[in-house]
Amino acid sequence: MIGYALSGNAVSSVLCAPARLPVAGTGRTVWDDRYDNRPPSGEGGDWAIGNTKAQCESDEYAAGIAFSYRSGRSGTPDALYCRKLP
Repeated sequence: MIGYALSGNAVSSVLCAPARLPVAGTGRTVWDDRYDNRPPSGEGGDWAIGNTKAQCESDEYAAGIAFSYRSGRSGTPDALYCRKLP
């Protein structure tokens, strides 16, 4: 996954690209539906001031995105699935 698009605030599509190297590291879910979930190092900065956000560590890549239309949600991103780079 190299990007995603929104229609209003809702996820509408995901852009994927083939990896140049095999990628099969361990994975973890990084939630952002209630609070910021970014690396403790602060790398990347606060790139969406006033909004919750998820960010993979510098040795990870974003392998997936989750969103929901459950009660109180409107298709906005809820989590990233981050995997270790080889």
